Amino acid sequence: MKKILIIDDEPLVRNVLKTMLEKAGYEVKEASNGDDGIHLFHTFSPQLIITDIVMPVKNGIEVIMEIRETNPTVKFIAISGGGYVPADKYLTLAKALDVSICMLKPLDFQELIAAVKNLIGT
Repeated sequence: MKKILIIDDEPLVRNVLKTMLEKAGYEVKEASNGDDGIHLFHTFSPQLIITDIVMPVKNGIEVIMEIRETNPTVKFIAISGGGYVPADKYLTLAKALDVSICMLKPLDFQELIAAVKNLIGT
């Protein structure tokens, strides 16, 4: 079974994504901030990470950069609803870090599932 790690500080977003991805046949773990997400990455070894960009403790850009240092092949989907600057600006920075897919919140769940299947299969 393919593994996905969700890192997002919004409990509702994590819960909905986890439920949807598990129904699609994936094993899913979740973290509420970047530090916890990085720790979970090393113990869970997912094929895909879906990370929010704007989070407390450690933001998604820091997460991507730190994980890329140890595992340059893991796939990422970066998501953002914005913060101090518009969401598309954060996602442009994520894309520069070779993130596979960037998506704006609110998410289109059918589009997200299609992206996940495209990146890691079922």
